[in-house]
Amino acid sequence: MTLPSRIMVKLSLAYLLMGASMGVMLLLNKAFNFYAPLWAVLPVHIEFMLIGWVVQLTLGVAYWILPRYFGKQGRGNPILAYAMIGVLNTGIIVVSLSQLDVLPSAGSWMGRCLEMGGVILFVFLHWKRIVTYNK
Repeated sequence: MTLPSRIMVKLSLAYLLMGASMGVMLLLNKAFNFYAPLWAVLPVHIEFMLIGWVVQLTLGVAYWILPRYFGKQGRGNPILAYAMIGVLNTGIIVVSLSQLDVLPSAGSWMGRCLEMGGVILFVFLHWKRIVTYNK
């Protein structure tokens, strides 16, 4: 497995651990009602589980499994792959901090744009790999 794929899979597992921990705390709080403000982490729990875990794991495995270029190009420019990882994870963190009111609510839009930028970088990296595979 390539290094960008391994990084994305490891980060997705870290988000799974953090998101599942938040989910356990929320379920315990629902049962025993020990700290009402804990419900403020529900949007962060959803962000970590959906974008941080599911989307990032999918993109990481797809980066590894999709066909490579013929010849010496391999999987394309690795700098763009690392930029994709950085932009996506920066977006996740910005959205999460915005949902916790650490950043202004406009940060949520900025974070979503960063997440979309990461997905667009992924598509840009893979488009020619998929289209030119049988040519």
